Amino acid sequence: MASKHVVMACAALALGTSLGASAQDFAGAPGVRGETIVVPAPKFAGAYVTEKDRDLLSDAMRALQADRHTRNAMLTIVADRGELRVTGSTTDAGQSARVVAKLEALPESPRVYAFLDAMSG
Repeated sequence: MASKHVVMACAALALGTSLGASAQDFAGAPGVRGETIVVPAPKFAGAYVTEKDRDLLSDAMRALQADRHTRNAMLTIVADRGELRVTGSTTDAGQSARVVAKLEALPESPRVYAFLDAMSG
């Protein structure tokens, strides 16, 4: 379990502070486990609390990766007891809205809290 924290922390640092969350945000969080998926565009890092949250996080990342309109977004997604907290940067306000809409449309119907920095518009 400790190695998952290290992987997540390293990914958060590698992606930079523009993600809105740093490795310190996750390092001391009790019960948080992480999986990181980093692809050329978009770039996502994620963490989860329970096994059910792991599945939710996986579905969220898969949905965003499949959408070409989320390219160039840099996001950190935390799944915690059926809720998703998303921080990071998007290209514009439209992309921010698209990210939130995609996550809210997941089969699990999660509550989504988004704190996104639109780079323009």
